[in-house]
Amino acid sequence: MKTNHLIIISALSLLQIFSSCKKETIQPNTKNTPTSESVQAIAEDKTYMNTLVYKTVLITFGASVGDINAFKTENSDNLLASCAVITTDTSVYPYRATIDFNNGCTLNDGTPVSGVIHATYTHGNLGVVGSTAVLDMDSFYINSNHLIGNFTLHNKGNNANSNLEFDVTISGGNLIFGSDGRIVKQDVSWLVEWQANGTPVKDDDFFSFSGTASGVTSNGDNYTESITSPLLMSRDQNCVREFISGVTVAQIDNNPDLTIDYGTSTCDTKADATQGGVTVRIDLQDY
Repeated sequence: MKTNHLIIISALSLLQIFSSCKKETIQPNTKNTPTSESVQAIAEDKTYMNTLVYKTVLITFGASVGDINAFKTENSDNLLASCAVITTDTSVYPYRATIDFNNGCTLNDGTPVSGVIHATYTHGNLGVVGSTAVLDMDSFYINSNHLIGNFTLHNKGNNANSNLEFDVTISGGNLIFGSDGRIVKQDVSWLVEWQANGTPVKDDDFFSFSGTASGVTSNGDNYTESITSPLLMSRDQNCVREFISGVTVAQIDNNPDLTIDYGTSTCDTKADATQGGVTVRIDLQDY
């Protein structure tokens, strides 16, 4: 269902990503021999950031749509609540859009957010081939966690399978946790494929993510990460808004590789993280 709905659902999709971080703080000190606790901690850092990326993609879509407000309460996509004030300005170029959560706003899924997200875009919406949207965060907080960075989304047009593709890049990505001030850094170069399956309904649509990332863990270790099997998110209203399949592998300085396996397309919130022979089960809805 390749319509501007996707552009709108982006704005809130990103937001839902960050919607949690409720676990008690355990520093991901995985140097030397990993433990269940250290693997759990570093896996949550990485998974939280990746979820943040795909929901940022959705925010970008939303920021570029003509009438974002028309879809803000479409609960099946976990979009923005009506308390968000969205304005657009097409009298300047690049065009501008602002999503203002004022001093506090609660999303449809109960997530508290605050602050402002600014966007510029080259066309009226991201459905136009060659269009680009750029998001810049201004004191934006989700669940009391501060998100910083520049996000760029570029419409590449249809691929050989007639699916729309977008390049997604993030520079200066930082997530500062409100609970203890720890910081996770991540820059991203991803390709997003919108698998619409040739039908006018969204429930059989998927977003497929592939590519690489790099950054610094909250423990101060540099890492590079590759998506070795595409990450899938379903738009089915009866499915969770989390990655439901795919695999990532992170190479972390002074540590064994970390593999996160999101399963095989089952609509659940579970993923398995493995490092140095230690495997833990994480629940994506816990943070």
